[in-house]
Amino acid sequence: MLPLILAAVLGLREQGACATYGIKTPDGVFSPKVEASIDEKEVTFRKIRPQDQFRSIALKLNKQNRSLANNVQLLQVIWIGESNRPGRPVPLAGPKYNPATMTFKDSMTKSVTLKIRDNSTQKLFVKKRIEDLMQLEIDDQPCISSEAFDQTNKVVTSRGQEVSISVDKTSILFNEENLSKSVMINIFNHSGRLQTVGIDPPDTGLLAYFGVNKQPAQTKIAPESWGRIPLDRDTGIFLTVIPEPDARKLARLNDKEIRVFVYEGAGQTPIRTIPIRIRVAAELRYGTEPGVLPRNNQDQEGEGIRPQGVQPRPVRPQAALTGVAVGGSWIWIFMILNLVLLIGTASYGIFFVMPRMQVLEDRLAKNEMFIHGSREAIREELEQTKKEILSRCLPPTEPEIE
Repeated sequence: MLPLILAAVLGLREQGACATYGIKTPDGVFSPKVEASIDEKEVTFRKIRPQDQFRSIALKLNKQNRSLANNVQLLQVIWIGESNRPGRPVPLAGPKYNPATMTFKDSMTKSVTLKIRDNSTQKLFVKKRIEDLMQLEIDDQPCISSEAFDQTNKVVTSRGQEVSISVDKTSILFNEENLSKSVMINIFNHSGRLQTVGIDPPDTGLLAYFGVNKQPAQTKIAPESWGRIPLDRDTGIFLTVIPEPDARKLARLNDKEIRVFVYEGAGQTPIRTIPIRIRVAAELRYGTEPGVLPRNNQDQEGEGIRPQGVQPRPVRPQAALTGVAVGGSWIWIFMILNLVLLIGTASYGIFFVMPRMQVLEDRLAKNEMFIHGSREAIREELEQTKKEILSRCLPPTEPEIE
């Protein structure tokens, strides 16, 4: 029971955890502005100093988050003042929203807290970070979290000198959403002088699209030069990472690392190693539906620990491909049979049914003419009979005396 309680507490803490966001001043100091937190239905931004007056606060929604983009009309904005009394909720997609850039922008002078409420049924905020949902700007300056600022400006000292190389990702997770898309890793030199880095990718599981490009010129670097890459001050490189779609290679790629080495001068021994761990979602490694793992591996996957000597058994992709090919063949055969049956039915209708319908129409026309003629003959016969009866029953008329 105690582990379950701890797990629940940690889950709630992670979902509602706060992060401090601010801007980087011209002298390179982090200036905190707001505290951001995410709950199941609300994203909250609260001023750190209530007396601050923001001429503008902008929320640029993440266009890559399709669920969020498709449910913008169901998001509401709530302003809360110093008395902690919330105002009337208003639609986010109102006059202050620019649909072209998917940006909500307004001033925040008297209000202390800004909340974005999710009124949809899609759980847009669950297990999401602020960066997954939107980009925050205050007074037209992009905001970053204090954690990202510390990571970006992390300084390593070697022989009394600062070596400042930042890597924007410490891990990568490949799932069904980004399997066919590239993941970008940015490495930047903040030291103010020439630095040398090296890239050591895994030997399996990554497509040939794995590439290294220099910033900002976008110059490609040949694989044979990845071991020693000189970086001028205020420049960087970015890595383009795409995994192999093969389930066996994905299984081997899981828990591998892309290592970034930092060298000092012409030294051959790196003074710093930055590992970037690669994780592959279980449904891709085991060939199962999302959230369904083999019974023997569910506990190990949840904790990220696997008993020694026990290796996962990925589904043989050849068998899966064979099943798909057989299913596709049956579909084609079924479509061809349907087409043949349709052509046969149309031919039968043209050559057999239509002539008989024409004969029936001719017979109906003749019957109508016969019935019409019979009706006229009966009417004439009735008129003649009427005249005879009248002539017999009525007295003869005398001629008029002149």
